[in-house]
Amino acid sequence: ELSNGKILHIPFGFGWDKSSVPRLFWAILPNDGDFIIGALIHDYLYQNKNLTLSWFDGDSRAARRFADKEMLKWSNKVNGTVKISLMKIDNHLRYRFVRWFGGIAAWNN
Repeated sequence: ELSNGKILHIPFGFGWDKSSVPRLFWAILPNDGDFIIGALIHDYLYQNKNLTLSWFDGDSRAARRFADKEMLKWSNKVNGTVKISLMKIDNHLRYRFVRWFGGIAAWNN
């Protein structure tokens, strides 16, 4: 269940690329890890943006912001309750990169 109360059903076999980190940065931000459920939800919402847009009356900025925040929420859920940890810092870095570059790289396609 997403933070807006919607139940998200991601079909078996859904094609996604884990975390879309350029290979150059994999040493510091690998494309696989504890955050992977957040990346899966995020990719599904981006690839099915008509669904996400329908939740926000076509407001593209709000829909994209929601998808990005869901990625952060679900990435942090698997990292426990510690307020500050390296994993949560990693999650916030990924969130910032998605906010800065996600619209250019994926949402506007």
